[in-house]
Amino acid sequence: MSRRLEGTVVLVTGASSGIGRATALELAGQGAAVAVVGRREDRLTALAKEVSDAGGQALVLPADVTDAKAAAEVVERTVEGLGRLDTLVDNAGLMLLGPVPGADVDDWRRMVDKLHPNAGGYDKMGDRWFSALPLWKLPTPLKGSTKCVDVPASTTTTAPT
Repeated sequence: MSRRLEGTVVLVTGASSGIGRATALELAGQGAAVAVVGRREDRLTALAKEVSDAGGQALVLPADVTDAKAAAEVVERTVEGLGRLDTLVDNAGLMLLGPVPGADVDDWRRMVDKLHPNAGGYDKMGDRWFSALPLWKLPTPLKGSTKCVDVPASTTTTAPT
């Protein structure tokens, strides 16, 4: 397998299951060191072991990144633990399970705002991540090389470097 991402660091949110987990495994398989973020530490630890057993490197960062302060902290801890940050895959999301009748409207609003930020009036990705950009330092910056990928909202942003 090609290891075309060798030497890069990717932070993946929502990595404890689903698309985030699969993304972290694929990126690690391509040679990237991955910082795996989510609320379920036991699942992140199991994922990190799987990455390590396959010869990769993973940093476990349990956090709820709906909180802007927690989002900034995972960026900082990624840079501290893995030496840099090249790409952020913002995959964290909410999925409410259960019947719609009687469901809490605020919970539904939170889910819709995360999955479709413009429907809720402001961009959740920007609220969480752009305040962390000053922490996002590369040892040898390459103009246009730092990427943010917002999976639920299907947007990609190139961060200024």
